[in-house]
Amino acid sequence: MKYEETIEALRVIAQKNDKLTDVEKEFVKDICTEFGIKFEPKSTRCKSCYQDAALQCYNEATKRAASEGAKDSERSYVLRPGVDVFFGSVRVNAATLTDELSEKIIARGFDKKFFLKCK
Repeated sequence: MKYEETIEALRVIAQKNDKLTDVEKEFVKDICTEFGIKFEPKSTRCKSCYQDAALQCYNEATKRAASEGAKDSERSYVLRPGVDVFFGSVRVNAATLTDELSEKIIARGFDKKFFLKCK
């Protein structure tokens, strides 16, 4: 299953108002194992335990998908997912970032830890 499909399935599980099916619960357990996330539900009937684990897996899957996207990107600079900050009077996020802007703000002291990919 590709990350996009996994992300969507986890989002649905995390937002579900109804009782989770056995298939959904097993899916969450499998993804937790795959991502190395420790998961031991208090009870097999505890919906919120599974939804909390699904959210953890969702966050991990989005990070991994972004990392893969950064490797494949032709751009020299790619921000980490969710970065949206002001540096001085410049708003820095995925929508505003260009390679030229990246070079300018790094030269002015912007921390490279905000980047997945940094030339």
